[in-house]
Amino acid sequence: MLKNIFKKDNLALDDEVVGVVYRTRDYSKFKFSKNNRNLNVSQVARLVKSMTEKVITTIITVNDNMEIKDGQHRFESLKQLKKDVNYFVDYTKDDNQDFMIISNNNSKNWVNDDYLQFHLKKEEQKHPFNYNSMPYHIFQQGRDRGISFGSLIKLVYNYENKNLRDGFRSGNLTINDNKDFFEKCDYLKRAMNVNGQICKHRCFQSALINLLRRADFDGEYFLRKIEKDPYLLETHSTITGFESVIKKIYNHRNKNKIS
Repeated sequence: MLKNIFKKDNLALDDEVVGVVYRTRDYSKFKFSKNNRNLNVSQVARLVKSMTEKVITTIITVNDNMEIKDGQHRFESLKQLKKDVNYFVDYTKDDNQDFMIISNNNSKNWVNDDYLQFHLKKEEQKHPFNYNSMPYHIFQQGRDRGISFGSLIKLVYNYENKNLRDGFRSGNLTINDNKDFFEKCDYLKRAMNVNGQICKHRCFQSALINLLRRADFDGEYFLRKIEKDPYLLETHSTITGFESVIKKIYNHRNKNKIS
């Protein structure tokens, strides 16, 4: 039988009761939301270890369909430990997806790829027959090629700043030219095939993208040079530094030098 596990005492006499907290070990009644990010195994392991050392009362939030809105990692940890799950049913009709992003951010910040996975799932639900042609799935193909998140943002928007990253996170990604996007991704992938360590560096990729936008820079010419003499590539830690390295290689024995 489900019971209210918190008794109202004198300290709360004037406070409004807004819901009831329940306790159960029937884990089967809970559902993971399709829109939430995937479980982080490492995070669950840390919680299991922490809860083994000291049990802390925590409350899982679910909707009226018993889908977990907040606390999926805590739920999985309690389930593995075979401990009671305390939960609260939130009947509000707020956007569950926005709720998940906010609540997850407050407990453990999402990284960009978490947002990407979140929006991939939304596209698959909204466009079940052609989701592979949707913006976030196209973006994912760039990530599958090993291209850094920041480099892909630059390819999409021509430059990178916080507002554009926030637009990506909020679900407003737009790729105007899929063909150009894939061609640039494939070009960066070819560079990584020459030297995976240097050419995979986000600063190298960003520097190369900057130069590819210039009318006087021949991308194929540069690629042929590093394919022939990969030892010419030098490591660096900044975009400006890598631009200097690329220009040095490009200008070597080249009549059409760039500044």
